[in-house]
Formats: sequence, C-alpha cells, structure tokens
Amino acid sequence: MVTSGHLSSLENFSCTLKVTEWLASVNQRNYLYAGSIVARVSGAVSIPFSSLIDASVHTALCGGKIVTGILIFPYNSVAVVCFPQWAASKDLELSSAFIHLICVIECVVTGALLPFVCLITPGRAHEFMNSRYVNQAFQNTAENELREFAIEKVAFEEREQALRTQNETLQARLNELEATYANQGTDLAGKDEQLRRATEARDQLQENALTLQAARDLSEQKSQAARQKVDELELDLQDFQNQLRLAEEKADGSNQEVVALKEAIQEKLAQHEELIRIVEEAQSQKEELELRTQELVNRLNAEENKVQQSDREIVDHKETIQKQQAQLKELARTAKEACSQKQELELRIQELESQLSAEEKKARHVNQEVIGLKKTIHEQTKAHALLEEAAADITHVKVQLESRVRELESLLIGEGKKGNISEQQVGFLVKEVESQKKACVLAEEKAEKLALDMAQLEESLKELQVKLIEKEVKLQQMDHGMVMLKKALEKEEEIRTLAEQQAKDLALEKTQLEESLKEHKTRLQDFSVKYTSELQEASIKHQVIVKEHDTAHKKQEEVIQKHLTDKIRLEKRVDELEYLLKEAQKEMLEISLAEGVLSDDEEIDLFEGNSREFFGTKSGFTSVMENGDEVESILDYLPEKEAEFSELSSKPSSLTDSITEHVANGKVKDVWVKTNRDPSMVYYTGKGSRAEAELKEEVLTAQAIRTALQKLHPEQEEFYLAVDIKETEKGIKDPRTGARMYTVECKKADGDLEKILTKRKVPLNFDQRLDLGRQALTGLSYLQEAGYVQGDLKPENILVYLKDKGGISIGISDFGKSKQMGPNEAETIRGNPRFAPPEFKTSHQGEVFGGAMILIRILEEEFLNDEKTCLLTPYRIKATSTALRRGVEKFLLENAKCKQVENWVTRQGIGVAATEYLNLWNTPNPKAEIEIHKYVDELTRLMAEKIGKQKAESLNTLLKAMTMTDPNARPTMAEAVVKYTKCLETQSV
Repeated sequence: MVTSGHLSSLENFSCTLKVTEWLASVNQRNYLYAGSIVARVSGAVSIPFSSLIDASVHTALCGGKIVTGILIFPYNSVAVVCFPQWAASKDLELSSAFIHLICVIECVVTGALLPFVCLITPGRAHEFMNSRYVNQAFQNTAENELREFAIEKVAFEEREQALRTQNETLQARLNELEATYANQGTDLAGKDEQLRRATEARDQLQENALTLQAARDLSEQKSQAARQKVDELELDLQDFQNQLRLAEEKADGSNQEVVALKEAIQEKLAQHEELIRIVEEAQSQKEELELRTQELVNRLNAEENKVQQSDREIVDHKETIQKQQAQLKELARTAKEACSQKQELELRIQELESQLSAEEKKARHVNQEVIGLKKTIHEQTKAHALLEEAAADITHVKVQLESRVRELESLLIGEGKKGNISEQQVGFLVKEVESQKKACVLAEEKAEKLALDMAQLEESLKELQVKLIEKEVKLQQMDHGMVMLKKALEKEEEIRTLAEQQAKDLALEKTQLEESLKEHKTRLQDFSVKYTSELQEASIKHQVIVKEHDTAHKKQEEVIQKHLTDKIRLEKRVDELEYLLKEAQKEMLEISLAEGVLSDDEEIDLFEGNSREFFGTKSGFTSVMENGDEVESILDYLPEKEAEFSELSSKPSSLTDSITEHVANGKVKDVWVKTNRDPSMVYYTGKGSRAEAELKEEVLTAQAIRTALQKLHPEQEEFYLAVDIKETEKGIKDPRTGARMYTVECKKADGDLEKILTKRKVPLNFDQRLDLGRQALTGLSYLQEAGYVQGDLKPENILVYLKDKGGISIGISDFGKSKQMGPNEAETIRGNPRFAPPEFKTSHQGEVFGGAMILIRILEEEFLNDEKTCLLTPYRIKATSTALRRGVEKFLLENAKCKQVENWVTRQGIGVAATEYLNLWNTPNPKAEIEIHKYVDELTRLMAEKIGKQKAESLNTLLKAMTMTDPNARPTMAEAVVKYTKCLETQSV
C-alpha cells in the first residue's frame, strides 16, 4: 500500500482520492437523503473511471521510467558508491517503475472493489483512500496552509492599516464631538450638524459591527451595567417630570420656581441625551477596539497553535530517535548474548567431541576384552572336550580292568578247585589280580580328578560366558551413547548455524537502524532550524500584537475614565436638582397648608433618590465577599465565644430587645451578631429583593434536606451538614430606612475548612485529618441519600466546629446552588470551576470527584508549608493567579493539562461564553486524569510513613477510582464511605 512520505508526487498520484473526497463531502451535506443517494450512485459510476485513469497514468509512467532506469543504471551504480551527491534521483530508477507497476495493480483492484464500499458508506471509501495517501495529503495540506498563511498575513496587514486609519478618523470625530459638546449652548445649528455627523459615524460603526456580531454580543454584556445606570437615570427623569406636574397642579403661586425647575430639568434632559449619545459612541469605539483585540488574540492563538504543532513534531522526532537508540542498544545486547551463546555452543561441541572420542576408546577396549573372552571360552571348550575324551578312555580301561580281575579271580578259583595250578601260579595270579585292582583304583582316582577338573572348567566357562554377556551389553550401551552424542553434536551444529545466521540478521538490522537514525537526526535538525525561525517570527509578532493591544486598552480606559467623570458631574447636578425639588415641594406644602388646600392627614410622597443594588450571583454562609474576592471568614470579625455551642431551638427566634452589630459587608449578604446575648449565633440579611429571594430558597432547601434525613434516620443525630438554618420571627432593622429586613440565623462556626487547614489556628494530628475526611465523605453521602447534590463543593463551604476535650467536627454548608436530582441525572455546573469534575456536570458522580478533591486537600496539608505549597510541580504552568491557592487546588489551576480555572474569565481577560466553555469541558481529557493520579501517588507515598504502606496503597486505589475521567467508572458516594472506613480499619479496600 502506498503510504510512505518518501515517495514522490508522481508515485503518489491518485485521481480516485479526489473523487472519494468529493463524494464524502456530498454525503455529509444537509440535503436530507438526496446527498447520500447522489454520493453512492456517483461513486459507483465514477470510481471505476477514476481508477482507470490512475492505472493509465501509472502505466505510462512505468514504461517511461523503465527506459530511463535502464539508461541511468550503469551511471547510478557507480555514482551511489563514489559520489552519491551527484547520483540521479530515485524517481528515475527502475525501482520507481516497479512502484508504478504496483500502483497499476492496486488501481485495478480498487476500481473493482471500491465502488461496492462507496455504495455502502461513501465516507469509508474516502477514509481508505486518504489512509493510503495520508503523507502526501499532509504535505499538500502543509503547503496550502503556508500559502493561506501568507495570504492571511497580507490581509491582516491590510486590515490592520484600515483599522488604524478608521481609528484615527473616529478619534478625530470624537474630538470634534467633544468640542461641540463644550460649545453646545451657543450654537444649536452646529449641534444639529454634529449630531448628524455622529449619527453617520454610528451607522458606519454599526455596519462594521455586523460582520463580527458574536464579539459585539460579548461587548454588549459588558456594557449592560452602564445601560442599567442609564435606565435608572431615565426613571429618575420620569419621576422628576411627575413631580413637576404634581407641583404645577397643586401650586399655582410657585410658577416661577416651577419654570426654573422645568428649565433645569430640560437642561438635565439635554445633558442626559448628550451623555447617552457619547456613551453610545464610546461603546461603539469600545466594541471596535474589542473586535480589534479579539482579532489580534485569535491571530496570536493561531501562531501559538502552529508553534505547538512544531513542538509536537520535534518531540515526535525525538521520541522516534530515542526508540531507535533503544532498539540499537537492544540489538547490541542481543548480539552480545548471541556471541556468548555461540562461544558456549562451541565449548559444548568440543566437550561432546571429547566425550565421543573417550567413549569410542572405551568401546574399542571393551571389544578387545570381548574378543579375548571368546578366545578363552573357545580354548576351555576344547580342553573340556579333551577331558571328556580322557574320562571316557579311563572309564573304558577301568571296565576292562574290572573284567580282567573278575576273569582272573574266576580262573584262580576254578583252577584252585581242580588243583591244576601250582602255588607259584597262584601267587602269580594273585599278584596280577592285586596289580589289576591297583590299576583300577588308580584309574578311578584319575577319573575323579578328571571329573573335578571338568567341573572347575565348566564353572570357569560359565563365568566367562556371564562376563561376555555383560561386556556385550556394555558395548551395546556404549554404541547407543555414541549415537546420542552424535545426534547432540549434529543438533549443536545446527544451533550454531542458526546463531550465526541470526547474528548476520542482527548486524543487517543494526545497519538499517543506524541509517534510519541518521536520517531522523537530519530531519530533526531541519525541523529545529525551520521552526526555530518560525518561533522567533511568532514571538516578534506576539510582542507587536501585545503592544498594540495595550495601546488600544489604554485608549479605551482613557475614554471610559472621561465618561465616568462626565457621569459623576451629571450625578452631582442631579443631586442639586433633587435638593431644589425637595425644597420646592416643602414650600408648596407650606403654601397649600396655609391656604387650606390639603388636610393635615394627607400624605405627600417625596422622592427619596435611593436606588437598590442588584447582584445576580449567590453566596453561602461560609465567607463574606468584597468586590468579588473572598476575604476573611466572618468569624474573624466576631468576638471570642463566651459560652459553649448548643443546638438551635426549633422555635423561631426574635431579635426584639437585642442590640445588633453589623460586622461584615458582603456583595450579596450582610452579616450581623447580637452583642448583648447568645454569642454562638450569627445572622444574615440579603441585599436587594433577588438576594432575599435566594436566601429564602436556600433556607427552604436546607430545611427540606433536614426533614428528609430525619425521616430516613430518625435516631441519627449527626449528619455532618450545616442545615440548622432558619428565619427569624422579626428581622434586623435597616439602619438607612428603619424597615425590617429578611433575616436568617445559624450556628456560628470556628472557621471554614480552608482557613483551619492553612492558618493552622487549630493544631490537627493526622488521625484527626483522617477523621475529618471521613466526616466530609459521610456528609456528602447523607446529602445524596436525601436526593440532593451540593453543587458548589470547595473547602470554603465546609464549616468547622470545635468541641470539648479537643474534639472537632464539620458541617457542609452553602446550599444556594444545591439541586434535587436522582443518581442518573446531570445538569450543567453552576458552582466554582476550581474543583469541577472532568465532565463539567452537576451530578452524583460529579460530587464523588469533588469529595475526592476535598479528601486530598484535608490530608495533603500535613506535608505542606509556606515554602512548599504543592506536592508536585504542575506540567507547563498556566498564566493564572494562584497566590492564594494551595495543594491540589493550586496544582489543578496551574497545570496546562487540566481544565480547572480560577473563574469564568480567560487568560486574555475576555469573558468565556457558555457554549465555548461547555465545548472545552465536554472534550475528553485523559491527560488530566493521569496528572491527578500522579498527585495521588505522591500523596499516598508520603502518607505511607504515617499510616503504613498497605493502608496507603488501599487509599491510593480509592482516590484514583473516585477521580476517573469516566463518571460511570467512579464508585458511588456511599461505596466510597464504606471503602474509606474499611481502609482505615482493616487495611483493605
């Protein structure tokens, strides 16, 4: 398959790739079913023709390169060895012709089979062709990007010059408008002309703003506060007009003062209209500057992305080089092992050969012994035969002698009876008989001796036969051993041959890897040189863009400051008019009473001029907010407690006859205490109607949670939740108006968890930290059991209560963002983004992730100090302000691989749109999980010295499970509590 980036563009030629790309785009267009049908039918028809075109082109190229390859082959053979720099291109060699031939075969197969793939799924056909020519496509894409970059650069410079010209024109117009505003009382005609010109400028700016509507929407959000102020001024003007009409109806005698007030109001109206016009012009200019800033930021991001892409390519090349170096080391090690094995095989072969020669010598010696034994047996067999013959002869002689003795005895007896024999003959016969008897005895003795010799000879013969059999068996065993040794020797020879072949293959592979390594190093150097220059250019552009952005920002601040000054001057004028109006009303009232027009009991509504502050954010009972930043806990403003803490009464409390003191001024809530009694309670009042409504909703949520848990666990007393919140019977009086404010009370804590941990006001041992973690997880488990999620988990929202005898407990608070939902429900998160789960959803599984972060934050503080504020150094620290953060929170905020941020603002200072931020968080991010698990490993490694290695490993497993990227892979909060408890008790999770 042709996928190598080293092939030339001719070798990678493919018309079918373009056809399938067009078919895939048609298939994806929103033509209902028409696009899909057209793509499939067109593909079935066009792909065979395009494949035929590809085959024809590659056939022609193959024929041409065969001719050129044959012509340059002799020259190139010499040039590659002697002077490779002058060698002909690989594209002209015979190898290129064969590559074209392979392409012809592939085109034929593609033309036959790919139409069927296109009929099923056109996109798969394009993916197949794209995978074959991916490197060439990447090269073309890179060239296209470079060309587009050059075009965009020229367009960017032209746009920059146009914006500068337009900015100068608008600035000149603004200066003219300001001069006109200064002289507006003297020349009304000039004012109308300036107004017309300003209207034309605004129309021009609106036409420019239509091209970038999204950025304008963001700017409109920022200017909403200013417009609200303008609306309030319009309401004030309406009130003034109403007051004026009432004064005209009720007091005819004060016409001169009313006329004066009317003129003043008309003047104020004119100033107000002029201010609105100026504000709109400033807003338009601000929008244009923001658009310019956004363009510069986008351009900078594009340059940063290109630099990051270059960095990734360089890193990939470095990793490839490292892998090849590792492969070279592995090959060297393998070659060394093969060499040692070869030496061992040679030694083994020599040993086997020596054993074989020794066995052969032993076999020859045993064979000679067998031959000698056979000869001895043969001789003894002959001797045994001779002895048998001699024994037979002796037996025959003995028989003859016995017969002769019997004859002589019978003759002697017979002749003696007849008396025919003399005594001399008798003596002779007797002697002869005795001699014959002695001969018989001698013959018997000789026969016995021969029998004994024969028996001994037979025994010796049997022994020799046994020895012969043993020697033959031994000889057979030696023959078998020699055969086995020969087979082992042959096998060792084969192994040695294979080892030598493997060594040759390893040497060849090593040579190829060295060549590839040199090639990659060369490419890496080229990449480094290329992208170093591009990085320098991008850095210079970045500095220019930042400088221009700072200049535009300064101009914008100057315009805003000027308009703020005008606004303050106008507000002072409004105050003066209000004072004059009140004085006029008092005089009219006195005149009316004097003339009897009004009764003494009739009420007259006077304009108070107090506007309500309205804030859309929420805050809990944990800490007070000033200008959007958290300050010290309310407990830092309270006096030391004078009595033990007690449970709240179920009856509503009354603040009647009590002295209250305002101790903290928050952005949404005010904090109060009673200075004359009950120092264990703290009171909250909301600022504005919306804040009061949210405060009421929070109280209702806390009461609903408490009621649900009491029904589920009627005998349970401690839930580790700060749900003892209730509204008072009579609220605290507003010191400005004297009206009763909506007031809630709750038990005063000794601080929130973050301040108890960081300021170390309360000494905690590690066992207490482990118990605090258990309480936090248990409280979250009870909250989910009641059917709620907290919605804004962070250490600041966990209150700490000190008890007698060094006891300590916690209570999860701030239910302003709490939500009632089931285990399988999820919603977009509304709380702080610092501890947000990877899926960016408020759910039961998301609370498990937040609980893990709280647990890590409690345990890690044991190992932190003023110098070491984080257990690990984050990967590529982000540009964010984390001076007030510590531990895992600081690690997540600064780590470039993690998505957590300090607030809903980007690093460029532009508010993040909801859809963009959701897209950012909904993108899977397995790298963040790896970073968090590294942090968990470091924490449990340090904890092993305090709680033991087995407990630390169990806790490591639990924390990693609770911080998985996949929410379905996390345990439930109840399971986490059970496993954490078992971890501390039985050392097993």
